[in-house]
Amino acid sequence: MNLYKAKKTAIYLLNSAALAIFVILLAYSIKDKKAMSSLFAHTSYYMISAILIIWVAQAVLLIKTLNFSTRTFLRKYWPGLLTSLILTVVIFVSVEVKFKTLSDETNLLSVSMSMLNDKTCYNTTMGKYYYGNFNSINNEIEKRPLVFPFMVNLVHTLTGFRYQNPFILNFIVMFLLLSGIYISVRAFLDPASSTAAMLLVISYPVITIFGASGGFDLLNSAFFVLIMAGTYYFIKNPSSVSLAFVLASLLVFSNIRYESIALLVLIPVLLCRRITWAHLKGCSYLVFAAPLLCLPYIWQRLLKPDDYQNPPDVPVFSFGSLIKNTELFFKN
Repeated sequence: MNLYKAKKTAIYLLNSAALAIFVILLAYSIKDKKAMSSLFAHTSYYMISAILIIWVAQAVLLIKTLNFSTRTFLRKYWPGLLTSLILTVVIFVSVEVKFKTLSDETNLLSVSMSMLNDKTCYNTTMGKYYYGNFNSINNEIEKRPLVFPFMVNLVHTLTGFRYQNPFILNFIVMFLLLSGIYISVRAFLDPASSTAAMLLVISYPVITIFGASGGFDLLNSAFFVLIMAGTYYFIKNPSSVSLAFVLASLLVFSNIRYESIALLVLIPVLLCRRITWAHLKGCSYLVFAAPLLCLPYIWQRLLKPDDYQNPPDVPVFSFGSLIKNTELFFKN
């Protein structure tokens, strides 16, 4: 009983500390934009690291509840995994692999280089090599979220810095995305239909064009599919472990593209009737840590409030454009 009380007290203190640190850092940074810029550049790397470590830990905990067997998994899904690999190779051979979106993708690469070199999150726009070492001359605050460059930084860590590493990451993501689609569909349909689902996805040109680029769009799509699968699993098997996996995935997802953070609010709201107090207690540390871990995104939006590259007379979002484009979509 004493051990239970001690554990409960420790969790309460950790949750309170995470919330308090969030409030203190946000209040301090809002008072001083220079401090905010410095905090973003020098602490975001570690917060993104924490998000991904938590996500991996929650994925492992979820897998443990499934009585997962590698041998059984491979026996059932090896045709889909092999087909996914073949299709990924075909895509990267047949579609030109290059940077496709102006300077956006190279800016993400620059941030990944800063993460590799000194664990900062700057977009280095000017630098000089001196005796084999790169010395930055001008650093900018990057407006794009940080999970994609962080993952590219992990590839750098394994292979050394190369401009091709974003393409390697997207190759891996494409394989995992197609494999995930096969596995998800295979739970309901036969192998032929599961293979057809993969072909249906890659028949959409945007998937193959931007999959063979150095951008974050494919990673964003892959995590969206993962979140939908995790949400479905939670609805069918509600528990604190499955809820924690969904929340951890949402934290990663919200730091891939600008608008992705909307799901961090939307999914829990839609699930509110199925989430019990027991579920929340089981993953309370994640709920209380979420605001702190979202600080890099919050700081970016405060530091770069209007940097969306839209023309002066075109709003970033308008209901008029939404209605017009939706009508065009259905007409087509």
